[in-house]
Amino acid sequence: MCYPIGVSYAESLKRHYGLEIAQAILEAQEKEPTHCLIANKRQVDEGRLLSEFPHLRPHPFIEGAYYYDKDEYDLGKSLIHDVGGFYIQDAAAMMPVAFLDPKPGEKLLDMAAAPGGKTIDAALRMEGKGAILSNDISYPRALELSRNIERLGIINAAVISCDLSKCYPFLEGTFDKVILDAPCSGSAMFRKQKEVEEDWTAEKVASLTKIQRNLLDAAYFYLKEGGTIAYSTCSFSYEEDEGVILDFLAAHPSAEAVRLAESPLFYRHQDLPEAVHLLPHLFEGEGQFICLIRKNESVDQGKAKPIKNDEAALRAMKSLGIVPEIGQTAVKVKESIYLVPREFMNADIWKLNPIRLGLKTCEISSKGDLFPDHHLARAGLGLSKVSLNEAQAKAYLSGATFRLDCQNGFKIAAYESMNLGLIKVVGGIAKNHYPKGLRHSY
Repeated sequence: MCYPIGVSYAESLKRHYGLEIAQAILEAQEKEPTHCLIANKRQVDEGRLLSEFPHLRPHPFIEGAYYYDKDEYDLGKSLIHDVGGFYIQDAAAMMPVAFLDPKPGEKLLDMAAAPGGKTIDAALRMEGKGAILSNDISYPRALELSRNIERLGIINAAVISCDLSKCYPFLEGTFDKVILDAPCSGSAMFRKQKEVEEDWTAEKVASLTKIQRNLLDAAYFYLKEGGTIAYSTCSFSYEEDEGVILDFLAAHPSAEAVRLAESPLFYRHQDLPEAVHLLPHLFEGEGQFICLIRKNESVDQGKAKPIKNDEAALRAMKSLGIVPEIGQTAVKVKESIYLVPREFMNADIWKLNPIRLGLKTCEISSKGDLFPDHHLARAGLGLSKVSLNEAQAKAYLSGATFRLDCQNGFKIAAYESMNLGLIKVVGGIAKNHYPKGLRHSY
């Protein structure tokens, strides 16, 4: 389906869905947006979350995800949010990873990941096991992605910033699963971002389909035999959704669309009934198109050599009480020490403009002094923990120094089940190492 130049958004919906459904979408987009979060069970007990915010409502498909009323709870400014207890994400945007269902130990690529919701969804399902390569072509957005991974204490994700549509040969056939949340015209975001609605044109839709097709070709190149791609957009445009998938399947006879689960909350187009739309008048969320694609052909698997454990990095980690598990590698990059997923980390990773190789554990000064990192504290690994009371926790998060009766040295400051960050205890005084840019009072 190809829209003539200048066709309106409303007209494009009518051509795709028919008059009745198009009108229902338009009416739903006049209503208030929805709000949802997914809990980080490594950081916060769900009972604690529900006791503080008792009016959370469960997501219909995803355990640990909840709807909330933003007028009642400004969760983005809560302590539990700041310490990584949950990630705020559209309820529909959570569904591609739910359908893909990454497993512990798998290798996963998130091709257009910022600000990080789908990477975080996958990491929570993978329970810290396996490896996630999380990319965004925009360096500033990749930095935001990296900060979110740090805030939630994700330990098995590396962050890069490059154009993965170029098909890097050393990544061919590497990944069990690929997430491609493709850049799109964003019509499902109209309720939250009016500027996206004002910027929508049929010409923009047509131009984006070229990018989407290139990225989908690359995703298939990176995928293992028997692996699966989750292709999604936050667009209601046929060209960016069914159109892209049908063109791809026609060009790749070995690929097949996987039929997704049935639900009265899902809409299917007759041209591609395997895929689903989450439309705002049916599904409580902003909207999403989702299609899973399985790769059935044999490919030459990439034979990238894993990085060897760096002895200096190993010594530093052992001094922190960390021993790399099977599937992890100790790596020293300048002054920083990382715990890196071994599965796909190799010398060619440097071609991908890495921002965060994995879990940053510490830095080593020119004098050989070791300074644990905030990311390590959020992950809750290695160092011993010190439990703070509520007053101490609030003082810590505001950047204050306070008295604390425990042994000297670096510790992880914890409040209830949540890892807050680092302190260094010297003579009964807890010196504050919470990053200055994150500090504020509650």
